[in-house]
Amino acid sequence: LEGRNPRIEMLGLCGESFKSFDRNAFAELQVAGRVETEGRYASTRLQLSVGIDPFGKAKVITKLRYAGLEDGEFERLQIAGQERWEVEASAVYNVFRNAFLEVGYVGTVSAENAVKERGFKVGMWTKF
Repeated sequence: LEGRNPRIEMLGLCGESFKSFDRNAFAELQVAGRVETEGRYASTRLQLSVGIDPFGKAKVITKLRYAGLEDGEFERLQIAGQERWEVEASAVYNVFRNAFLEVGYVGTVSAENAVKERGFKVGMWTKF
């Protein structure tokens, strides 16, 4: 939700690269919270990502995401609380020297007062 009133958002991020089964891997946790300065609503976001490089030119990445919005008021409308848990799995392949192709699937596992999403994703990455 976007409105005209100022908002405060805090984001925390921690991650680590490591070896798993003698392959490069990583884990990352992101936590975010947002509140409108007049205190009318607040939201929370969480994302846990884990990836491994099992084949040298291909990476496998999984993500677990949570998004929550508390009951509140938005642009003079009362809004109901919302919660959504999603999972994502994708493979990222090194196509050229600095170009990567990502193909994956995103799906909502659980949702309350929120849209249940399901779909495939395709993305291009580049290394600078």
